[in-house]
Amino acid sequence: MTFPLFTTIPPKSDFRSFVENWKASGFKVTSINNPEEAQALRAVGIDVLEVQSQEKKLKISDIMLAIASTGEPFAGFINADCRFIAPLDTEALKMETKNSVITAERIDVDKRGAVTGAYCMGFDAFFFDTAPLMAAAPCSEFRIGQPWWDYWFPYYYRNSGLKLRRFECPILLHVTHDLNWSVKEFYDGAKRLHSHFPEAPVYSGSEPYPPACFEDLRGEPVPAPSSVRTVAPILESIQTLVAESAGTKAKIAALEAETAALLAVQRRTERQLRDEVGLRNSMSYKVTYRLQLAASWLSQLRWAFRRESSIVKFGRCENVRALPLHSEPKAVCLEEDASFSMHRVEQVGIPVVPKQRYTVEIVARPRGRNQLRIEFRDKEHIEYARATFDLWEGQVVASTSENDVAVGPADEEWVRCQLSLTPMSDEAIVTVTLVDHDGAVVYQGRGQGGIDIRQPIVGRAARIS
Repeated sequence: MTFPLFTTIPPKSDFRSFVENWKASGFKVTSINNPEEAQALRAVGIDVLEVQSQEKKLKISDIMLAIASTGEPFAGFINADCRFIAPLDTEALKMETKNSVITAERIDVDKRGAVTGAYCMGFDAFFFDTAPLMAAAPCSEFRIGQPWWDYWFPYYYRNSGLKLRRFECPILLHVTHDLNWSVKEFYDGAKRLHSHFPEAPVYSGSEPYPPACFEDLRGEPVPAPSSVRTVAPILESIQTLVAESAGTKAKIAALEAETAALLAVQRRTERQLRDEVGLRNSMSYKVTYRLQLAASWLSQLRWAFRRESSIVKFGRCENVRALPLHSEPKAVCLEEDASFSMHRVEQVGIPVVPKQRYTVEIVARPRGRNQLRIEFRDKEHIEYARATFDLWEGQVVASTSENDVAVGPADEEWVRCQLSLTPMSDEAIVTVTLVDHDGAVVYQGRGQGGIDIRQPIVGRAARIS
């Protein structure tokens, strides 16, 4: 029996390579679409299940009911714009899915195939025992492509009594693109998820906080294919390097040495394969190819940090550019891009002493945007503080606690913004997010403007009185 893999293919997309990638693992691929799209896909040879709907973004509950109607004892679902890094062992996967739901993460790459450094904190494929779908129809207003639906599904399975599991490392690649959901959908989705599963850590204070749900849904590890286990940790390390504040060049050099050593081993193995056709069909060749890509990306990253080494201490930039200020050697301009998203910089791995009071100080001034949000939390997501500051007015707009926040003038146009926290772990995380004129942190960027910011300081110094 082949392993059934379901998806929702947009007929006008370039889907052929994705379907071939999935079939290479031995999956039987079926798309689930409304009647109009189903007709278009059948015309080009795609197997389709129809759902009676006029909407292109189908309800997740309708998709799951369609899967249940097939009577298959196990199934998979994958987002249509993701492919496997390497083929999966579908025979082994059948055994792993018994009484379980297995989640799979992705690594984001750009159109050239280079790792972007973005963190998706979500799931793009699921492999599951269909028994809960057969026993009771799932009820959900979530639609495919909306934020939070990929949390709703594993929560639904966990509450049905099945085991929650996750591949030990990302097994998917995804080419980044603009967000296709709105701010309203983000907030509505959080509210809907919380109404279904009140015990889920959807909110931090009054704001939706996806990372807490992502960690809550970690589950037991499932072994990834051997070739993915070789390459994915290196690709993940490339991502996390962008977020590190110290020793970045040394870590890049160490990863380059590790990659070179692995390549040497792989090439010795290849020399033993005399037949060229046999070589190109071998797993050894596929591993070597991916290691060569990783080596290329590391080389590019090393040169990038050589050019902008003064900027990495500000953290990982997400939808902003850190442009040096010649008048302020220890400051940068955080300039938003033109995407509809959050525009922020995040500093992770800040060493702290647990149960000691710390204050993060951000000195900033407006440059097109006059508000910023600071978030301060510990690594375990136990303690969290947040505040929004108005740089023009020099005041606090909102905060999780007025006892944790302070604001005051620094010099000339600069404003000193402070936020305090007592972390429960030995590492802290600080995020600085641009805020638009309506007070939103997810908005359509203009490709210019932002705020000027000096290097953040975290310490046990006294706050502004």
